[in-house]
Amino acid sequence: MASIGAVFRVRGRYSTALAKILMDNGYRPGDLSDIVAKRLNISSLDPGVDFTIKDTEKPGVVVAVGFPDAIDGVYSLFLRVFRRSFHMRPREIYSVFKSEVIDQSGRECIAKTPYGVNGVVRTDVCVPGDSFPVTLVSFNDSRSVAVLERGIIVVGRYLALYDRPVLKFSEHIKSRDRVEELSSVAERVVGEGYGVRWRSSAARASLSDIVEEVSRLKELYKEVRDRLKNAEVLEPVYVGEKIFFTHFSLADLIRLDDVRSSVAPTAPMHHVIKTYSSSQEISDLMDSIVSVGVDRSVVLSGYRRYIVDQVINSGYISIIHIKPFSKPYHIGPGRAHPYIVSGHLAISMLRDIRGGGVYDGLDIPKERGDYALSIIVEGSRVVPHIYFSGDGSLKGIYININSPVAIVLDRFGRVNAVYDDLEADLVVDSSGRQRIIDLDRLSGLRSSGIVGEELYSEITELVERAGEVGEFIYSKVSEVGNVDRRGADHERLFGFISDLVKFLKDKGYIFELG
Repeated sequence: MASIGAVFRVRGRYSTALAKILMDNGYRPGDLSDIVAKRLNISSLDPGVDFTIKDTEKPGVVVAVGFPDAIDGVYSLFLRVFRRSFHMRPREIYSVFKSEVIDQSGRECIAKTPYGVNGVVRTDVCVPGDSFPVTLVSFNDSRSVAVLERGIIVVGRYLALYDRPVLKFSEHIKSRDRVEELSSVAERVVGEGYGVRWRSSAARASLSDIVEEVSRLKELYKEVRDRLKNAEVLEPVYVGEKIFFTHFSLADLIRLDDVRSSVAPTAPMHHVIKTYSSSQEISDLMDSIVSVGVDRSVVLSGYRRYIVDQVINSGYISIIHIKPFSKPYHIGPGRAHPYIVSGHLAISMLRDIRGGGVYDGLDIPKERGDYALSIIVEGSRVVPHIYFSGDGSLKGIYININSPVAIVLDRFGRVNAVYDDLEADLVVDSSGRQRIIDLDRLSGLRSSGIVGEELYSEITELVERAGEVGEFIYSKVSEVGNVDRRGADHERLFGFISDLVKFLKDKGYIFELG
């Protein structure tokens, strides 16, 4: 099936913007919510779909799954459009091959796959060295283990056809009348020794199209079965679908705002708040204010003012440090104080350090009484963490290199600074010596395809320039001297932070979020 012109389904918080991007690039809508269809002025939808894009449980991560040609096409589109995001290369699923058993774990066989990872298959018969046909149906959450089903499964738009008598329905098929109609079709298929899993697209398709696809899939099944007879172990003889994941960067979430605003009232930070804030009604309220004609920049200023009030009320902030496709890591909470500097929101964060272990990159001991001053600037591509000993002397500086920082609230009114970590960072020791760390991790993301060439070039440029940030902060810390660990001397900190914000803005480290 050709990629351009392929039929798509989108679900989740990004659906309006993604549907607009897909349609602008020649794809056809097949299954949209009523509200998204109305925004895009769509009066008719194709009954079947070639691929689906939807949210995952990980914030900012979407999955695209569908027929191979369609997925290859939309993956290439995502690489072009979302150049600052992170992308996992497409993997083959509903792939049929002969697998070989490695070991047994309970009622699961550990078996080989042709894709560089082992698979697990539920079966009562599991003898190491045995081989039998399997279908790879998915990967586990970390994509490090394949989930296999014994036997052959071939897939179409409306159903998956099994080589054994089963009958399953998508949870999205809710009409009792439709279930009865599909059950009637499946009864004949199961009577021939096959099995059926009805996909969500079957809820709206014509029965004639469904019956035609059943006939086509039975012929396809016979072809796959015949290919298997002469296939080598681990030789794929059929690939039904492909799947890939994209982790949107904060910069590309802002890009989605711009796209959505062309078809619906959209406030600045809409997708950032929808992604990283559990208090999502704030985004809806901001959209409503934009819808009555209030300038978007004014709405963003009001949002910043609200954040300042929440920081003052709570006195704390946390950092949500996100590595691509990984579980977020929380830093803090720390004692916080907000500053507005030339229209930019900055927040100081003071944390007491527990003794034990060493500081990453600096390789010096964490000692009881140590404390850290972090400077969080909205939109900044760097977040400095300045470490002091109990007597106030500088122990070192860790400058995190990241995507632009966004500041959001959770449902309890707590303030969080959110960014995507870009792996490579800069450390400055107490004498001012600098060292770049974790370049090997960045190179690993590049070689795996998670970081594309354009983003890699952007990150390496940041890394190469980060020395000037280190020198500036080191010199300012020397001027400021001992920072009150209780965070009471805000007037002195304001001068330091004002100079830092001006430096970051002048040098191009601040990305405008609105």
